[in-house]
Amino acid sequence: MRSQDIAVVAGIATFLLLDAGGGLAGEKVQVRWNGNYPHNNERTFSADYQLGWSKNFMNGFPEENGVVQRDGFLPAEVFKPKGSGPFRFVVLMHGCGGMDSVATRWVQTYSEFLAQEGVGAIALDSFTTRKVKDVCGRPTEGNWARRRSQDAYSALEFLATTGYADMSRVYLVGRSNGGSAVLMAIEKIMSVHHPYKFAAGFSLVPACRAKVTAEFYAPLAVFIAGDDDANDPAFCIKMGETKRKDGHPPLRVIVYKGAFHGYMDNLPFRHFHGWRMGYSHSAAQDTRRQIVGYLKGDRWESGVEQK
Repeated sequence: MRSQDIAVVAGIATFLLLDAGGGLAGEKVQVRWNGNYPHNNERTFSADYQLGWSKNFMNGFPEENGVVQRDGFLPAEVFKPKGSGPFRFVVLMHGCGGMDSVATRWVQTYSEFLAQEGVGAIALDSFTTRKVKDVCGRPTEGNWARRRSQDAYSALEFLATTGYADMSRVYLVGRSNGGSAVLMAIEKIMSVHHPYKFAAGFSLVPACRAKVTAEFYAPLAVFIAGDDDANDPAFCIKMGETKRKDGHPPLRVIVYKGAFHGYMDNLPFRHFHGWRMGYSHSAAQDTRRQIVGYLKGDRWESGVEQK
């Protein structure tokens, strides 16, 4: 390993150790996965079928080592604010690397600022029980976002059984591959098949290429990094500029000029799978401020905003 890389790794490790103490305590739960909906099917992964719309918890993807399994559970952590509830709730979706140390810190940060606003959170782990290490940069990464959109609805169904959540005010927040899952979960077709729906979606640094002209059933905010070399921001900008039918829920795209893919993580500059990852304090703070503002009643107009 190069001396520069050793220094970066050491810096990240030190930062994580210093930042590991305290934090909001969560409740570990198991979310039963449910893919039994008309938009899913019985087909398993093959050279001829590589989409993620499946009724199987594990569908034979290479990252699953070809295993097919009908039923399964997702590990999750529930963070409840003080009070008796029911609370507004947010479902949190990690990125392509799974619930690693970076995603764990992101969940802790988001669950804490949400709790301060009286909002609960449930953080899903999409990979551990599927024995998936990561899907970063894989040909099937977009298809994993499809599968994980069903993970999000499984969490929604779980919340409905607990009494914790005000089911009319549950929101979906995801980063990177989880952000792509947000786009797929909020698509209009999903509102037809699922008994519970999200009140709005917040997608951080997603891949927008396949959703430029998509229609969504709920308000959607997309936060992108202007210098993102993992997910091309041009497609998200085009998505935000695309004219949709009258009455379409607001779709807002916010572009943080000069920011990199990992702008939301307070870590030293680094490369991850060849992508530049760098913290932007202003962008990270603004993203959280925008989310909290919406949860407190702010509303937005459709369009693209450069910051």
